[in-house]
Amino acid sequence: MKLKPFFTACFAFVIVFSMLFSCEKNSNVLEEEDILAIDSSASDNSSVIIVDTLIIVAPVSNPVVLLSGNSITTSVNAIVIDTSDNIWVGSDSGLAKFDGTSWWYLSDSEGNIYNAHVQALKIDNEGVIWGGTKSGAFKFDGANLTNYKVENGLVSNDVRCIWTDKTKNVVWFGTSNNGISMFDGTDFTRDTVNIPKSMGNGHIHTICGDIENHVYFGSCISGLSKYDGTNWEHKLNNLGSFVECSSVAPDSSIWFGTGYGIFQNSAGNWLNYTVDEGLPSNFVYTIKVSSDETVWIATEFGASSFDGISFKIYKDQNNQNYGAINGFDFDSKGNVWAGGFQGLFKVVDKND
Repeated sequence: MKLKPFFTACFAFVIVFSMLFSCEKNSNVLEEEDILAIDSSASDNSSVIIVDTLIIVAPVSNPVVLLSGNSITTSVNAIVIDTSDNIWVGSDSGLAKFDGTSWWYLSDSEGNIYNAHVQALKIDNEGVIWGGTKSGAFKFDGANLTNYKVENGLVSNDVRCIWTDKTKNVVWFGTSNNGISMFDGTDFTRDTVNIPKSMGNGHIHTICGDIENHVYFGSCISGLSKYDGTNWEHKLNNLGSFVECSSVAPDSSIWFGTGYGIFQNSAGNWLNYTVDEGLPSNFVYTIKVSSDETVWIATEFGASSFDGISFKIYKDQNNQNYGAINGFDFDSKGNVWAGGFQGLFKVVDKND
């Protein structure tokens, strides 16, 4: 496999997110001068500050567009940034990389795009990209692409999330139907979260681990489960049935995004933040904690950040929620990047 140059273009269309809400792309393209034309105002009834800060980049006048055959999509399903500040994005049309200037996409020796619905991305200790698709998992080391499917040991080919345990050098895969697979570089092992049959089959949406080597699994039906290497514990802390996302903070606390707001687990002490504290919605889709302990959150009603004291809500130049965001990550300069149904964004705050 090799990487080929990628040309950006501008295209608008409507995408429905998991049948929960719909998001229509704003046809008004942001121009360079719009970046500094950002309004802000304090909320009357909370500590929330509303600022227009989600700016389309690559270049500023165009969103990200990934090409696959005759199809065009601006959707970014997953985002990770490597140590060289390359931004890797997974979309309905495959895997692409943005180096700050130009786009590249993953293709074979004949120039054919690696056409897969990439819905999860992680980077391991060696800088290897691990991806989850609707047709299996893959590993890309910068030169070679390796695919993994059910016949290789996955519980399901519908891989919803990935976590790389950098302490044990293993990779965990969460799949549909509450499937879990662990890969040690040679062999797969499997397990399944045990839930009452009356609750139906959910999907594993997030995996993370703590400093005590416990692994947490969030499901869209069975809530949060914990695995200590031998035993399972289910329905932790009554987070509800829907646990969508998680992030480990620099202080080793773990943040979870749920249908009931965000939860912080710090050495077994749990805190919950909801719309009452300033969150734009209790239904959280993405969460990521930066090196300065700022918590970045995407909800059904827009994006926000939390500094431990108050929330900021991020909207577009028309004071509207700027689409569905599927992931955040941070480069070495401290810039915040977000990927979603309207492409790749860089967060720009006039107050910074």
